[in-house]
Amino acid sequence: MKPGDSHTGVAKIYVIDDSPETRSLLQLLLSKAGHAVRVFSDGRSGLDAAFAHPPHLILCDIGMEGIDGFNVLEAVRSHPATAGVSFIFLSANDDRASFRKALNQSADDYLVKPVRPGELLPAIERCLQQRRRSLSGVATVTQRQSRPAAPVPTMRFEKFLDSMEPITAAPRETCFGAVLYFDIRNFTTYAEYLTAAEVAEMLHAFFAKACDPIVQQGGWIVKMMGDAVLAMFDVNKHGSECALRAIRAALLIVMAASKFREWMSARFGQKELPHFAVGIGVHVGDAVICDLAGDQVGAPTLIGDTVNVAARIEELTRRLGWSIVVSRDVLQLVNERIEFGRSSTVALRGRDAPIEVVEVIGLRAPEDSTDQHKVFYQVLRKSVLENSALLSDSVDPDGVFVPAIDGYRIVRKLGRGGTSIVYLAEPAGGGPLCVIKIVEIGANEGQAETIDRFIQEYALVSQIRHPNVAEIYAQGFTRTHAYIVMEYFPNGDLYTAAQLGLSMRKVLMYIRDIAAALDLIHRVDIVHRDLKPANVMLRRDGTAALADFGIAKHLALNMTHTRVGQVFGTPHYVSPEQAMGKTVDGRSDLYSLGVMFYELVTGVLPYQAEDSVQLLGMHVNGEIPRFAEAMAKYQPLLDGLMAKNPDHRFESARDLLRALPLYISNVSGVERSRVAAQH
Repeated sequence: MKPGDSHTGVAKIYVIDDSPETRSLLQLLLSKAGHAVRVFSDGRSGLDAAFAHPPHLILCDIGMEGIDGFNVLEAVRSHPATAGVSFIFLSANDDRASFRKALNQSADDYLVKPVRPGELLPAIERCLQQRRRSLSGVATVTQRQSRPAAPVPTMRFEKFLDSMEPITAAPRETCFGAVLYFDIRNFTTYAEYLTAAEVAEMLHAFFAKACDPIVQQGGWIVKMMGDAVLAMFDVNKHGSECALRAIRAALLIVMAASKFREWMSARFGQKELPHFAVGIGVHVGDAVICDLAGDQVGAPTLIGDTVNVAARIEELTRRLGWSIVVSRDVLQLVNERIEFGRSSTVALRGRDAPIEVVEVIGLRAPEDSTDQHKVFYQVLRKSVLENSALLSDSVDPDGVFVPAIDGYRIVRKLGRGGTSIVYLAEPAGGGPLCVIKIVEIGANEGQAETIDRFIQEYALVSQIRHPNVAEIYAQGFTRTHAYIVMEYFPNGDLYTAAQLGLSMRKVLMYIRDIAAALDLIHRVDIVHRDLKPANVMLRRDGTAALADFGIAKHLALNMTHTRVGQVFGTPHYVSPEQAMGKTVDGRSDLYSLGVMFYELVTGVLPYQAEDSVQLLGMHVNGEIPRFAEAMAKYQPLLDGLMAKNPDHRFESARDLLRALPLYISNVSGVERSRVAAQH
C-alpha cells in the first residue's frame, strides 16, 4: 500500500510530540477511531521510523528540542520513501508566520493546540482523501500518456523484491479460555471537555485500579486500546475455571468503577461530566496467541473469533443496559454461585446467526462466609445494579427519572422548562452529540395537550431542511415519555453570546439569518410564536439557527411559560396580537424579531413591568422604543418590525430580507451594539 492509500478510512499514523500528555491523548483518540498509531517523543526517532516503515500520515509538534517540526517536515518531503506522506502540524502557536511557513513547506494542515476530537478526526480524513485523490490523479495521467513510456528497469524491482522480508504473523499457540473486553462509557465526552493531561490522569487512575482484578484472578492484559482493555483467562495457566475467574474480575472491575465515580466527582465535579460507568463482555473459546509484524518484541496479542465475539458482546451493554454481558457458552463453565439476571437472543454485528446472552448481576457469598464477607458481596451486587442504571434508565442529579432512549446514551442534563427536560446525548453507535427533549406522558388534560403539540410540531419541523433552522432527527416514545432528538449546538445560544456585546454587523447578520429561517417556515404556514435570543442557536461557522418551535420553552430565562389557549410565547417578546389572544400569522414573529433587534443593539428589553399583565399591556399600547442618536439610522428597520398594527410592519420575512442588505452595507467598521436608548 502506498503512503496515503488508506481506502478503508483506517490509516497508519505516526505522532511526534515531546509532550507525554499530548501523545497519550492522541494515541487514545486515534486508536479509538480504528487507526494504527505509533508515538515518538522526538523528531529523530520519528524520522527513523518513518524512513524505515512509511506511515500514511504524520502528526507533528513544531516546538521540539533538537529537530523541530519544520526540520521534520523538510526531511519527510526530501526523502523518496516519505515524500508522499500526509503531514499535519500540531502547535500551540497560532501566529500567521508559523502558519505560512508550514504551508510553504507543503504541510497538509495546521491545527492549534489543544486539539479537540471534532477538529482532529475530520482533518485527518480530509488529508487522507486528498492524498488518495492525488495518487489516483497521478495514475490516471500516466495511463493517458499518448507516447510509449520508457522501458521499466525490471531488475531494480526484482532486487527490491528479493530484499524484502516476509511480513507474517508468527503464532505461538492456540489456547482455550475466557476473553474479557471492557471499555469506559462516554469517553468521547470526557476527551471533549477535559484537557489532554486530565484525560491521561483519569485513565491512569482508573486503569491502575481496574486492571488489578484481572491479574489477581489469573488473567493477563492482552492490550489496552484507548479507553478499552482486552484480557484473557486461559486454561493452560490456571486450570479450567477460566470463565469463573473472568466473571469475578468483571464484577470487581464494576466495583472499581463505582468507587472511581467518587474520585471523578472530587476531581472534576465542577465540569458537569457524565457519570462514570463501564461495560463488560465475556465469551469463551479458542484463541491464537501470536506476534504480529510491527508489534513490540515480546508483546504478544490475541486474535480469533472468540476475541471478536467478546468485543461484540461488550457493545450490547450499550443497548441492553447491562453492566456485564456473557455468552450462553460461559454459563456451562461456571458454578451455581454466579447470580444471573436477564437473558436475550440478539444479533451481533458482523455475524449471521444470533447468539444467546445473559446478564451477570452478582456472586453469592459462600455458606461459611463471615458477616463482613457477606456485606462485601452485597456491595458487589449493588455496584453492578448502579452501573447498569447509568447505562439505561437512570436518575439525574435533581432526582428526576431519565428513561432509556433506544439508540442513545444520556450524557448530562442541560436544563428543564415548563413541560420538558433537555439532555445532551450520544448515539450508541457513535457520531456527533445531539439533544434529546423528553416530555412525560400523562393522562390529565394538560399533559395530553402537551403531547399533541409535541407530535404536531415534530411533524412540521422534521420536514424542514435549512441551514438557519435547527434540525430534528427523530421522534419516539418510551413507556412513560415522549421524546425528540435534535441537533446540538456546542457554541450555545444568541442570548449568551449577546451578553458579551456584538458588533452591529454581527447583529444585522444574525437578524438576516433568523429572517431567512422565518421566510422558510412562514411559507409552509408555521408560526414560531416564541422567538427570542435564547431560542436562536449558533453554529460553529458563526451563523444562527432558529430552534425550539414551541415544543419546550428555553430553560435559561425565568419568564418562559406557554399559556395554553390564551397567550403563546414569552411575555417580553410577544406581539400585540399575541398579547390580546388573537389569531397570529408570520408578522407576529417579525414583531418578536424587532424586540430581539432592539435588545441586541441596546442590551435592554424595550418594555419593563412588575408583572406579565402590565408587560402585555405595554406591547399593545406602548410607544415603539427609540434608538439613541448614534443608532438613529436603524430606526426605520425597528419601526417596520415593531409596528403595533401588523399591516404597518414588513409584509413578510422576505420583504425584510430585501431591506437588510442596505443596512448591512452601510455599517461602520467601528459600530458596536450596546448603545444606550433614548428615554
